[in-house]
Amino acid sequence: MHNQRYPKNDNSHPLIMDNNYKLVADMIKKDLFGVLLKAKLICNTEIAVLTLFDNSQNFVQTYFHDVDGNVSIDKVFFDYVFDVNGTLEIPDVSTEPQSQRNSVIFQNFGILYYYEAPLIGYDGKIVGFLSVMDRRPNKLTDSQRTLLSLLCIEVFNLLQEKNRHLQLTSKLEYVKSTLDMTSQVARVGSWEYDLVDDYIDWSEMTKIIHGVPKDYRPSIETAIEFYKVPQHKMKIVQAINCAISTGASWDLELEIDTYQGTRLWVRALGKAAFKKGKCVRLYGTFQDIDKRKRSEAESIRSKKMLEDVLNATTAVAIIATDAEGVITLFNRGAENLLGYKSEEVIGKITPTLFHSSREVRDRAKELEIEFGYPISEFRVFVEIAERYGYEQREWIYIKKDFTQLYVSLAVTAMRDISGQIIGYLGIATDITKIVLQREELEKAKKLADQGSVAKSEFLANMSHEIRTPLNGIIGFTDLMSRTKLDDTQKEYLSIVDQSANLLLSIIN
Repeated sequence: MHNQRYPKNDNSHPLIMDNNYKLVADMIKKDLFGVLLKAKLICNTEIAVLTLFDNSQNFVQTYFHDVDGNVSIDKVFFDYVFDVNGTLEIPDVSTEPQSQRNSVIFQNFGILYYYEAPLIGYDGKIVGFLSVMDRRPNKLTDSQRTLLSLLCIEVFNLLQEKNRHLQLTSKLEYVKSTLDMTSQVARVGSWEYDLVDDYIDWSEMTKIIHGVPKDYRPSIETAIEFYKVPQHKMKIVQAINCAISTGASWDLELEIDTYQGTRLWVRALGKAAFKKGKCVRLYGTFQDIDKRKRSEAESIRSKKMLEDVLNATTAVAIIATDAEGVITLFNRGAENLLGYKSEEVIGKITPTLFHSSREVRDRAKELEIEFGYPISEFRVFVEIAERYGYEQREWIYIKKDFTQLYVSLAVTAMRDISGQIIGYLGIATDITKIVLQREELEKAKKLADQGSVAKSEFLANMSHEIRTPLNGIIGFTDLMSRTKLDDTQKEYLSIVDQSANLLLSIIN
């Protein structure tokens, strides 16, 4: 035998376990004191002590059953453990060395006999001791030792059972807390109708949704009266009656008027419980879905408004696609422009069908030269829009009857809030008349240019033909002016000379 002080908090020590046995033991102390009484009676001793080591609290606690039958709990009852490897028995302390007799266990209580049996956990670690003591020398029989060992097992099982109960209780409280928080966030309550006792119970959230006080006690009649819309009241009454008679469950979205008179959308779910073929209980959940329903209604109104706007624009083709190019929107204007019905194209094809394959190939070559990599099919229409957000370009559309028309097509890339492309929007207007007028103007300009060239050539030839005789006339008048002429002749000759020189300047 050797002296050893109680260990400090060290997870590596064989006496220490991670379980908080102090907390558990305090909850079952009556049971533990009962075990100590059994130990005293079995061993015929005056004192019984249960010692527990608690890792999480870092101390030793003892449960003490004394000579007079009094019970107490002390954080430290004695300061030495004599053997940590198994049972220990000291028949007569007076025969032990002086160092043993100086221990508080013997000095303070006058103990002469001491026996301890270990409490061993499932993992083999010691979690405490069950000890019996007396103020006279003693020695246990084998039967007493066996019974004391069984009491140790009983103590450990009590601790483990209570510990498991605490863990389950803690988990249950956590689940309940989580459900309560979920109920508050989702605004979901519960309800129950006991048909045997004619009693309805609403959860706190169900009462909050109805806008009633916490102490409000509903009846089946008052509960139904919250449904003010006649057809909704009829639906819930039919659902209840059907559940009672056939066991059918229900899941309805209805409107109620709260206690304060506010109209509110709710989702009511119910099930029936039967006993011996008779419905004895209805139960279910009750959820506030007012925001969702109003949001859905607003979404429907907005969608209808958008559809009305799109369909009212009969002269403009609006075509939307998903990220893969499959058509998702084909408005009335697109139907008028291309001759297809929306149901023929939505979810089935890409806008490539409406384009000239030769024009698409030519554009693909242009883009390949510009960007340095192959671009084909649907990418031809969206590559620029993806890079720069927008592209407007003239294209030839091929209608369902294979006739062609010119359009000005503006393509925009549509993105979500994270910047990811979710589709494309194309808006096309028929510019066939403009293109044809432009072509006619170009033809007219070309003809005018050709006429101007012919005129210039004609004048050049004519000027050459006229210049030769005209020079002769000018030369002849010059010679005539040097001869003897009367005044009249000189005047006539001067007029001829001026006219000839003027004509020559025009030709030049």
